[in-house]
Amino acid sequence: MTEKKPIEISDELLDFVNVVKKLTDGINECGVDYITYKEVTCISDGVDNLKKTFNLKPKFFVPEHGESKGKKVPCHWDGLVRPSHPEAWKGEE
Repeated sequence: MTEKKPIEISDELLDFVNVVKKLTDGINECGVDYITYKEVTCISDGVDNLKKTFNLKPKFFVPEHGESKGKKVPCHWDGLVRPSHPEAWKGEE
């Protein structure tokens, strides 16, 4: 078996991992009595930082109806992909 080379972790990714770890540690310790707005905001900010750092893009889709029928539009409710992905949205955000 080939040994895997360690991956270089960016500061932004490490910050995000630590925010998520803190949240999940709290949930594991006392259950899901509440999640604070600050915790949700920290996670959301972390996702935004990762999107910017790694130039992550939403996928696109082509609607069959409406004003944008037949045109590629961003699919913001779906997951993110690398900019080189064939379904990556290439238009302006």
